Amino acid sequence: MLRPALLALALLLVALAAATAPVSAQTAGPDDDVAEAQKRYPRCFGAASRDPLKPCRNARLTRMVRPHPMKALLEANSECRLGERSGELNPCTFGVPPEEATETIALIGDSHAAHWRAAIDTVVAAKRWHGISFTKAGCPLSTAVTDLPEPGKSRCIRFKRQLFRWFEQHPEVTTVITSNHTGGAVVGTTDDYGAHVEGYAAALEKLPPTVARIFSIRDVPRNTLRSADCVAAAIRRKIEAGRRCAAARSSVLKRDPAVAAAARLNPSRVQLIDMTRFMCTARTCMPVVGGALVHKDPTHLTRVFATTLGPYLLRHVDRGLFHMARGTRP
Repeated sequence: MLRPALLALALLLVALAAATAPVSAQTAGPDDDVAEAQKRYPRCFGAASRDPLKPCRNARLTRMVRPHPMKALLEANSECRLGERSGELNPCTFGVPPEEATETIALIGDSHAAHWRAAIDTVVAAKRWHGISFTKAGCPLSTAVTDLPEPGKSRCIRFKRQLFRWFEQHPEVTTVITSNHTGGAVVGTTDDYGAHVEGYAAALEKLPPTVARIFSIRDVPRNTLRSADCVAAAIRRKIEAGRRCAAARSSVLKRDPAVAAAARLNPSRVQLIDMTRFMCTARTCMPVVGGALVHKDPTHLTRVFATTLGPYLLRHVDRGLFHMARGTRP
């Protein structure tokens, strides 16, 4: 069976990520699978097959899976230029150079913010934004203290303290994009979800007023080992993986405290972005969408699929800017 191998590799990569994530996750080059798939299958690949405004179907994508699940486990996030480390802050930059940019934005949160960078690349290119990324695995953007084993808990506390101080010293950053892993125990409470709602809302309000716009991206559905095994088997048998290996939406799409937190805050400043419909139907969530493998591990998007989400994330950002100007919600 493939399951033990996938699990062993996933656990190994998690351990490696904890020690080397700032370097290994931020120095990736172009992804050949994206270029190859878009060249061979230019229509409907990935998220395009779920576009609600321009329905698209390409039968040639039915049995395609890019990348292969085993290759996806070794896949890094999109390219990001490492900056100078300061304490727990290990920034990297992406997008338009600062001297050519119309605006400077920041991507902040845990590793579930980092995997969105491949989609955000499309946004910053279209808007001519300069991006600065501050992410830390296992450390969501919340004033609640996540119950991590030491020294992770102390480092996470220092990371957030230094991050808020950094924003005070950099008023040129006017827009923030954030996303965080759902769940996780919180120190000193039995209501982890409620604590996260309060903590996320407080963290966003703690950002200085120079940050005029905040986009909070809802966390993505999770993957299962059964789905990963099923996709690998479907590839071997040359049958459709997306529908055959889908999981019940109710079991893999967890409630996200960031959704409740964003709803509490001023819509002129904070807008929620929910991209779930590109991965899920009303009842199921697919591990393969339009020939693109959605997850590289149980909770993170592949760079390939995230890249295909770029045009639709841009659409949501534009919609959010429209509603911010009017103080409304979509």
